[in-house]
Amino acid sequence: MPQKNVLLGLIALAVASSVYGEDIKKVLEQPLVIPAPNVVVTSMVITFPPGDEGSAPHYHSGPVVGHVLKGSFLFQVGDESPRIIPAGESFYEVDRITHVWFANASDNSTCEILGTILGRPGKPIITFVDGVNRPSRAEAIELARAASKVNPSDCPAS
Repeated sequence: MPQKNVLLGLIALAVASSVYGEDIKKVLEQPLVIPAPNVVVTSMVITFPPGDEGSAPHYHSGPVVGHVLKGSFLFQVGDESPRIIPAGESFYEVDRITHVWFANASDNSTCEILGTILGRPGKPIITFVDGVNRPSRAEAIELARAASKVNPSDCPAS
């Protein structure tokens, strides 16, 4: 039944788009494994001031879908290389993967993200992890720039 409701919702969006001329842009399509029969969905807007180092390494009890609303976001999970996600782009992370970096990639502008966590009832939304070896924020930004050829003016060095 849930798949039927999602399909009907997508059809309704497509009809609304064609009939009313709405501009609908798909920003993420991701297969999703629901962590438990009962899921608690939590959506939040997180604002990082310029230069903010974000949170310490952590993980969530369920998968996360996020979208960068404003600025540039320094993002690294698990063994992946750090990357900078600009405004208008989305990200996905599997449940229980460690966030190594979750911070503002700019020293000059605010970064704002919308995050939605599909968590487990009764479990904490965030669990901090000790002993994670990570580069400094400045080093992570440089690694991300080198890997993606991000325009340096989008995320000035510290």
